[in-house]
Amino acid sequence: MLDLTKIRKLQPAIQKAVDVVVFKPSLDQKRAKSNYWSYFMSSEAPEAPEIVNEEIALRYAGDKRLSDWWSLEGFQDWFLNKDEFRQRVEFLADISLDELQLLIRDENTNATAKISAIKMVLEAAGKLAKPAEATGKGTSPIESMTKQELERFIQKKMLKVMPNEVGAGNLTENPNNEDSIDK
Repeated sequence: MLDLTKIRKLQPAIQKAVDVVVFKPSLDQKRAKSNYWSYFMSSEAPEAPEIVNEEIALRYAGDKRLSDWWSLEGFQDWFLNKDEFRQRVEFLADISLDELQLLIRDENTNATAKISAIKMVLEAAGKLAKPAEATGKGTSPIESMTKQELERFIQKKMLKVMPNEVGAGNLTENPNNEDSIDK
């Protein structure tokens, strides 16, 4: 039988070993890495050097403490991994989908949360139309019409549908003869 007290006693040693194997950066170290890679990803910067030593990293990271960090176990591998952000986002997206699936399938999830989760998944999959842009104008031709254009459009459509009820005198002439919303 497995003795849990022995495992609990080993837990600090196991955690220490994991900490050595897996480098866990501080916020300041993350900021320095972000400064470094942001510089090389900007349009004005040259391409990132193939071989990066402490001097080059220090020049572009913007933090003098990098000299102290450079010799830490795992720091260089972590610092020079320019794909880490994308890799982390992919990982988080994957586990987020798992959580959304659990949320959607859980009978105890309230309907509003379920609908929000479903909507997120469908939007991520490109199965829903994107919302109108933040400019305030919608994406359909009707949404982009001025009040006068919309009134003229409605009058013309009404005249075609109910010619006797809508008097021709109410319809203002449109010199461009635009009776379609497709501009």
